[in-house]
Amino acid sequence: NGMPPLPALQQTEQPQPAKKKKKTLSKEEKKRQEEAINLLLTAPGAIDTVKLSRDSTGATIIQSIAGIPWGKLKLDQRNKFCAAGGISVPKQYRNAKLIHKAIINHINAGPAKNARKKSIKGGQKKDKKTKPDWLKVENVDVNGVCCLSINVITGPGRSNFLKLFRKHDAKMLDTRSPHALELASLANMINDCLGGDMGDESLASIKPFETEMASFGISEDIILECGISKLTESQVREIIDFILAWYRDFRNNMTKSGNHESYKNFIPQNKEFVAFLYNKSIELG
Repeated sequence: NGMPPLPALQQTEQPQPAKKKKKTLSKEEKKRQEEAINLLLTAPGAIDTVKLSRDSTGATIIQSIAGIPWGKLKLDQRNKFCAAGGISVPKQYRNAKLIHKAIINHINAGPAKNARKKSIKGGQKKDKKTKPDWLKVENVDVNGVCCLSINVITGPGRSNFLKLFRKHDAKMLDTRSPHALELASLANMINDCLGGDMGDESLASIKPFETEMASFGISEDIILECGISKLTESQVREIIDFILAWYRDFRNNMTKSGNHESYKNFIPQNKEFVAFLYNKSIELG
């Protein structure tokens, strides 16, 4: 046609976006990240953040806990989650492949679900200085019940009492009630006394501090007239926590004052059992 050939079009290469380098975390950053994850896993109500799904075979699996993918959680972290949530982990499930079954069984258990709802109600920890409801019943003498409990935990039940403050180990994860044996033993000692079985009569007595306690208006027969006939294991745990919370408060107030005043000035009203424990502690050294 007599037309000159068109010049070939030159293709210009589009610049490729630079690949982002994966940021490597320092040891300190990794540690902080792990601590943050552990806080989420052990927080009150963490059990309710578990998301379940099904695999290709239809089996129930855990998708995530607290928004963290299950596969990214180490076995140690999974164990901490179970310990904090009071989840029983049988021996055959104590490995990375099967521990999810213990968690799923716990979630599917009706009583456990109700207990969870009750424990996180209100979203705050209960103040241990608050008197338990069962102690608010008419004709029940708080000082009497507490003095009996103090006799047990500073006397024949002392070793079991001290065990209550040990950290949970693998064996304790086999039960939904850590320290169940120790609490049952303490409850039996208290209940034997309440039921009139005076194997150890000293448990029902405030001697040798009856004169000291009389200065607070406390009767020598306060334990025998406490108005309680039996305590459950959970009530024993509550009464111990109640006693220690008030005693700790008393000791803190004494320390702040420089211990210059008589201890009697720091005994809270209607909590004269604190004076009994104070004198007991001096006796025990």
